[in-house]
Amino acid sequence: MRLSIRGAAPPPGVPEPAGGFKRSWLWGAAASLLATAALFLPLRAGIPRAADLPYHLGTTAQVLDALRHGDLYPRWMPNFYDGMGEPTLVFYPPGLYLIAAGLSGLAGGDVLFGLFAALAFFAFAGSLGMFVFLRRSFGNLAAVCGALLFALLPYRVFELYSAGLDSAFAAGCLLPWVFGALARESETEAAGVGRFRLALPLLFAAVVLLNLPTALFLAYLTAIWLAVEVVRSRRWRFAGRVLFEVGLGMLLAGLYLVPAILELPEIRIPMNARAVYTSNFLFQRERSWMTGGVQSMFDRMAIFPVIALVFGSLIVWAFARRDARAWPPESRRLMLTVAAVSFFLMTPISLPFWKIFPVLRQVNLPWRLLEPLGVMSVAVAALASSLLLRQRAVAIPIRVAGIAAILTVVLLWAVFASSISEVNGKVPAGSVRSLIEQYTRMPGYFLTPGARPIADLGRVPPLACDQPCRVGILEWSGTLRRFAIEAPPGTRVAVRSYFFPGWSARSWGAVSAPVATSAEPGTGRIVVAVPPGRSEIQLSFGTVPARVIGWCVSAAVLAALVFFHVRKPSSQKEPKVD
Repeated sequence: MRLSIRGAAPPPGVPEPAGGFKRSWLWGAAASLLATAALFLPLRAGIPRAADLPYHLGTTAQVLDALRHGDLYPRWMPNFYDGMGEPTLVFYPPGLYLIAAGLSGLAGGDVLFGLFAALAFFAFAGSLGMFVFLRRSFGNLAAVCGALLFALLPYRVFELYSAGLDSAFAAGCLLPWVFGALARESETEAAGVGRFRLALPLLFAAVVLLNLPTALFLAYLTAIWLAVEVVRSRRWRFAGRVLFEVGLGMLLAGLYLVPAILELPEIRIPMNARAVYTSNFLFQRERSWMTGGVQSMFDRMAIFPVIALVFGSLIVWAFARRDARAWPPESRRLMLTVAAVSFFLMTPISLPFWKIFPVLRQVNLPWRLLEPLGVMSVAVAALASSLLLRQRAVAIPIRVAGIAAILTVVLLWAVFASSISEVNGKVPAGSVRSLIEQYTRMPGYFLTPGARPIADLGRVPPLACDQPCRVGILEWSGTLRRFAIEAPPGTRVAVRSYFFPGWSARSWGAVSAPVATSAEPGTGRIVVAVPPGRSEIQLSFGTVPARVIGWCVSAAVLAALVFFHVRKPSSQKEPKVD
């Protein structure tokens, strides 16, 4: 069987023959595997000293321990702050850690392997998503080029090897899938076969569960693109349907999103969640925290993709003037709108919009938009490359010059990406594994307003009574504390854990009954009001109404999605071909 990489995809709404579909996926899988291998090749020299890697490893290790104890969605990380704990996954999306912990369990508890296996899985999914995004409208050649180029983006290397923005990296790997779903919605609507689809809500929910800033940027980019579509083509119903699907996706992630919003007043807002966007623009020389070298690195992470975008757009536009099918208007508006808005919002001239747009300033790092900018730059460069390679009607010298120019840009950003992977240096994998237990006890980010950091408290015993008492620990696990206590007049016991809604206690003795828990003023420790006499106290971390509401919202939306998907009016079914 001969595999052809030059094939174009069928028109929107028309299924591809089974044989062609299978061959396309073979090309996509092969290109994605090669791209993933290239991205992770620097790991041969050791594990990168990425800034946030210890935090990700510490969280993954605690999630793995919770899963082994039957907690399928652990929100409390008991070891952070040297064992005082914090509600990490109430506020931080759990997606990456649940997957990494699951893979760690399959690998015999190797947390380092599990985390990087999860990142490799997402990297493969990202390249495959780029293949799917491009293949539908532009054929296999453009799709293979896009899948390969996606791994070379400097910002993605920066996320993995320098900053350790692992959750953002994972969410960024879903962006090609989301943009592909949006393109599919637009193209099929233009062809008269638009209908409700499951892909967009599910993908938006997945992005939310991986990284909230990425999801917020994605929502803004989608809304602005839809506004352009409405102004350009008056497709009001299409815009409304897409917004409805995006809204369903956000609500589908309600099991995380609802508690994260409703319980936000229970914590101090972390420093890195405050409005520090004014010092994180690109091409900024004043009021920036960056040194000259760091600023130059960030600026170049934008400049190289923009060069590829501009040059690729000129090439594709030239081809589209001869044949409009080379770059359909729906795809063109999506790619250029997302790229232009992403670049604009990263520059200081967009400051008024950051001040006006709701919630946008809480994202705090405008350069995170390098991810969607990179996706669209790769898409356009890949499309331009495929046209130059495939269109033989164009003079050979022009085609050679164009391909050489694109290869030069790609080579420049590949060399730049390689240098980024070495910025912080590497350490042996064994050394990192030996430190994971230490990482689990690092300071976290989500202290309650009355809590003091453990470093300020000195030595804190597991249990401390404010009156004479006899106490013995019966069980002490991640979210369960059991101890026997004898205090004839009754007492208050301070437990070596920070208080947060969800901690509750029950007394087991002559009479079984709930007992009051609260936060100790000045420290934030859990204080349990123990009844007089001898009793056994069980302190456990459970659920609260906000988390129950979140589960209910997700369950209701999931049921609605299934209903909408199954209930297809016959008039909206896509045409079939023999």
